[in-house]
Amino acid sequence: ERAVPLSIRDLLILTTSQQPRAAAVLAHEELCVRTAQQYRRLQDLPFTTSLLEKLHVETFAQLQESLSGITKRETRSLYKSAKTFQGLSAMHGPFEQELMAEVKAFQRRQEGSTMVRDVNDKVQDLMASRIGNMLLLRQTQRLLSQASESSGEGKVADDGAGPVIKPVVLSGVARGSASVAQGLCERVHSVRVPVMFKGDLDADPTVCPAHVCHILTELMKNALNATVNHAITHRQLSQHAG
Repeated sequence: ERAVPLSIRDLLILTTSQQPRAAAVLAHEELCVRTAQQYRRLQDLPFTTSLLEKLHVETFAQLQESLSGITKRETRSLYKSAKTFQGLSAMHGPFEQELMAEVKAFQRRQEGSTMVRDVNDKVQDLMASRIGNMLLLRQTQRLLSQASESSGEGKVADDGAGPVIKPVVLSGVARGSASVAQGLCERVHSVRVPVMFKGDLDADPTVCPAHVCHILTELMKNALNATVNHAITHRQLSQHAG
């Protein structure tokens, strides 16, 4: 049967596991598979991505070394792995910048070609996978840091890189985003548009709170602006018809 990737909720469970070493092994194995898949996606692009491919080869090697240390219960293996993951997060920082530079160069060379659309689809798939990979990488880093400290191997300070996954109450996030969106709309149009909520607001999805707040705020802001603009246009048309 085809293996099923870890979900976002699975990633949250990893950090609260009562068996942190076993959870770390699972996360390492998942990351090794995902890193190899990303390498193949990079190779499938019709332009050179040698630097990014090298990055993934190095990442895979470090993951394997870290996994070996944890599995063999080497001295301070959890602490060493936590430090390794901090380094990996930093290594992957310039990924988007490097990839986009190559994509833009390719688009200029192939302007008007049907290949551009195919490449855009592949890049979107690549970036979607990267989001999940980086979440898993950073969540595992926090797991290793917690396990290292609790086992007495040493404390590894959280570098603050990347989002934190946690369960949130949807009603609070939605109402907070609506309030911000209403304020932004009122600033532009000098009118406060009421917002009504329908549906299950008691849900507690596992998300990155900063990300979901930003997404909901943008959606509501655009919806409110569209509502006001539609009302203005409709009133102008009615006056013109009259």
